[in-house]
Amino acid sequence: YFCCQGFNLFPLDTAKEGYNLAEVGRTSNRVSIGYRKLDNKIILAVRPDSDAHRARTTMTNLGCNGHAICLDSGGSTNLRVKGKDIFKTSRTLSNIIYW
Repeated sequence: YFCCQGFNLFPLDTAKEGYNLAEVGRTSNRVSIGYRKLDNKIILAVRPDSDAHRARTTMTNLGCNGHAICLDSGGSTNLRVKGKDIFKTSRTLSNIIYW
């Protein structure tokens, strides 16, 4: 099992979930996770300088229309691909996902 918290991108109605869009939807390094029905894949995307609306567009473009959430983003965001740091923080992180 895997569990994480975030706010729904479909529909993008953060107030209903108890979030303030001005806070969680601000521009930052935005992390989203979604499900692509076409090929039964989980998609994880990290976009720089993105707000909630751009994250929604990104996940739609990746085939996750209707099935995605934004995760904790901003200054805590790290991304390393094939040994190369794309985003790196100096913050101490106690919980991470890696593979």
